Amino acid sequence: MPILSFSLLTVDSLSLSLVLDKRGLCFVDNLRLEDDGQPPVPVPFISFTMFGFGKDNVTGRYKIVWLYNIYPATLNKKKKTRCEVFDLEERRWRFVTTRPLDHHQILSNQRPPCANGLLYWLTGDEQGYPSTQTKLIVFDIHTEMFQVTSTPPFITPDASSDKIGLCNLNGRLCISELKGDCKQEFWWRVEECNKWERIFSVDLNSTSCWFGGITSQPLTPLAISRDNNKVVLSLSYQESLVDFDLDPDSTVYHLYYSGYYGLAIPYFPSLSLVHATF
Repeated sequence: MPILSFSLLTVDSLSLSLVLDKRGLCFVDNLRLEDDGQPPVPVPFISFTMFGFGKDNVTGRYKIVWLYNIYPATLNKKKKTRCEVFDLEERRWRFVTTRPLDHHQILSNQRPPCANGLLYWLTGDEQGYPSTQTKLIVFDIHTEMFQVTSTPPFITPDASSDKIGLCNLNGRLCISELKGDCKQEFWWRVEECNKWERIFSVDLNSTSCWFGGITSQPLTPLAISRDNNKVVLSLSYQESLVDFDLDPDSTVYHLYYSGYYGLAIPYFPSLSLVHATF
């Protein structure tokens, strides 16, 4: 079977492998670096989701979480969504219950952010495409339990899930919605007060010149200044990052960086990433 890509997330002598063949099948397993190097046999389902990664705030352990939809659904009529967790101290994959998700599918191709020991996903339709009945899936990294909640009240009730953005901004969960007028409003969760706080909004008509003229996809904030006066914005698969001035009297958008932008991730000194394509 031709292998299109083979990726390793290496932690000491342990590797986590991801193999994709020409049919798009994917497989994740834990191997030892001293193994014979033969790639494992792909499992009979397709997943289009990204790995979640975060820290258990109680034990201090780091965990990788893989939540995915099963395709085709006929492979398992009762369970369309599965979840596997890899504890970096236990060094093994194990399944966790997804019973609260029995009537929900996750939105494909999203990167689940982690904030305050919780991972977050948006729901999609039965095929994993955007839905106008969007819910928020929350996974507690310590208890390894799921819950499904409504989106915050400031999100339009029938907003399509591909118009809602989720990310970790300055250690807090940030959620935003791209409205029909091309304006995107950003809020974050203030755990100390147990409330949502509006932080800024952006008119994508003003920033689209840096992002290939695109105004139909929500932007992602990567960093915000300590005085909350400037924020660095990005758009998936676009090359530019933009330093956006939040001063309401300023209309200046400064180009912060131009170059290939793939994915911004947290840095952990004890982890290293090895990637090879064949």
